[in-house]
Amino acid sequence: MALGVIARHYLAVTLNTGRGAGPLTNPRRVTINVHLRDADTGRCDTTRAPISVEQVRGWCTNPDTQVMIRPVRDLNDHVRVDAYEVPDRLADQADERDGSCVHPWCTRPARGCDKDHCQPYDRGGSTSSDNVAPFCRRHHRAKTPAGWRYRILTPYAYLWRSPDGHTYYRDGTGTTDLGRLTPD
Repeated sequence: MALGVIARHYLAVTLNTGRGAGPLTNPRRVTINVHLRDADTGRCDTTRAPISVEQVRGWCTNPDTQVMIRPVRDLNDHVRVDAYEVPDRLADQADERDGSCVHPWCTRPARGCDKDHCQPYDRGGSTSSDNVAPFCRRHHRAKTPAGWRYRILTPYAYLWRSPDGHTYYRDGTGTTDLGRLTPD
């Protein structure tokens, strides 16, 4: 632990005197998105692990920590724009809402994923909260050519149909194989 503190705070150690060259002028910056759910707990996007309010308080009161406050996203707000490109506020909302790529069983974090129009924009689909979902690059590129189809049922809930006719339900708790259902 001590070695980590030294490594973060000093540029170099002069071997002749044993004294450090001085504190770093530009400490390493790490972005951690924390979502507090209630008065006691929350979750961290980076680790996906539960965290306590005390942990967040400790991070914020550490003199070596730079804290950046971002706007709170209302995950139930309906964002809509009249353009194909997904704006940051809509992309952030989709990332925070879904947490990962929405393809069945994929766990790749949503941050950095492509944002897909469920109903294609060039076929009348909107760029909006109820038509945009995060896809990792692999699943985004494979979705249409491979014959996968999906519908957004509600925020957080997706109904998938594979090329061979299997149906899957995907939500915030994971993926459920519904087997072969009748054609829609």
